[in-house]
Amino acid sequence: MIRIKNGNKMRVTTENTKKTAETETKNASVKKADEQSTESARKKAEKPSGNAAARNYTYILKCGDGSLYTGWTNDIAARLEQHRSGKGAKYTRGRGPLELVYLEVHDTKSEAMSREARIKRFTKREKLNLLGTEEWRLELTGTELELLG
Repeated sequence: MIRIKNGNKMRVTTENTKKTAETETKNASVKKADEQSTESARKKAEKPSGNAAARNYTYILKCGDGSLYTGWTNDIAARLEQHRSGKGAKYTRGRGPLELVYLEVHDTKSEAMSREARIKRFTKREKLNLLGTEEWRLELTGTELELLG
């Protein structure tokens, strides 16, 4: 709306114009926040964490009594040390010596945990058959291979 006062043109903002401007500003800031959030999530998904713990593992230990223990971790060397020092899983305490006999590498924690759950449902015979295959060794680094018994 334009109002003429003292010979000069003045623009008068109505309530509707104010509300429209406020809505546009809110929509723009919400859109920008959504774009930033989406971009941040995309970068996080693409970018590895940059440390050795970025790998996730499902593993099987052979205990001194011949039983097998299955677990998952994102730092296999530290987890083995925990098990061997008696600070790992309750099941492995007092069942030493412990030998790492199987190790799978996964991209995500979720994949490693899911695989652990599946292997835990295997019979002992199925687990021993799994140990007999060699394909899983192909994805391991030299350091990881050294940890195997």
